[in-house]
Amino acid sequence: MTPAVSDPTLYDVTDASIAIVTPPCNLSNGSEYEYCDYIYNDTMPSMPLEEVIPVSFIYSVTLLLGLVGNGLVIFSISYYGRMRTVTNVFLLSLATADLLLVLFCVPVKVRPVL
Repeated sequence: MTPAVSDPTLYDVTDASIAIVTPPCNLSNGSEYEYCDYIYNDTMPSMPLEEVIPVSFIYSVTLLLGLVGNGLVIFSISYYGRMRTVTNVFLLSLATADLLLVLFCVPVKVRPVL
């Protein structure tokens, strides 16, 4: 439950104790909405470089292998006519779905790490 606009206090839970904290909010403009000034440097945690490099490497390898492997499956089944069996068409649809997953989900997962 969010605190009411007239009550600008928030509850901060640290070490199993509750402390009341007054946020840096501007309520003097006469509107019913509360505008808070956030310090963005404090709200954006950064990861150490020794954690970013291995995670970025793993995601890069996953992206590269996913693109190459699924691209080869799609090319092989599409290009060669004798490969168009019912089972291979099913594998073609799976490779296409996996390729789209790799293209859209892996870059989204990498972005918060960087």
